[in-house]
Amino acid sequence: MRERQIKGLSQRLVKAELALKKLAGRPGKDRRILEKKVGEIMQRYRVSKYLVGQINSKSHYDKVYEGSGRPSSQTPFRRVRQTTLSLTYKRCEAEIEAFQAVAGWRLYVTNASVERLSLEKAVFSYREQWQPERGFHRFKRGRLPALPVYFHSGPKN
Repeated sequence: MRERQIKGLSQRLVKAELALKKLAGRPGKDRRILEKKVGEIMQRYRVSKYLVGQINSKSHYDKVYEGSGRPSSQTPFRRVRQTTLSLTYKRCEAEIEAFQAVAGWRLYVTNASVERLSLEKAVFSYREQWQPERGFHRFKRGRLPALPVYFHSGPKN
């Protein structure tokens, strides 16, 4: 399971970096649109914790001459601001290493006492958990989608 999780993250990172590289080749003119596209890529591949994107903008002013024909020193002109966007990204190695350190681990929480459910019994009970979870998954995605139901029994005395 650990290897599968690490491999999955690695594949998602490669795909996200490929999409970001393609986007960096043609970033466009609008910063907000570029930020939205970067966010969509990060969300689609679930790598927002592991990749950091940075958008830089550089502005310069070009002369645009009025009228037709070849301009001379007397031809009126106006200055037009041109903004060039660039996208850079890098991996957050610390976050990736932290993910790799806990990959394969699962945390189980129970309200049963130690006398009633020992560690060995708890592990044995949870070992077959994938079967009911798989059934619930199929039920939720099926024709009758079911949302989780939460029950609160009230304050403890």
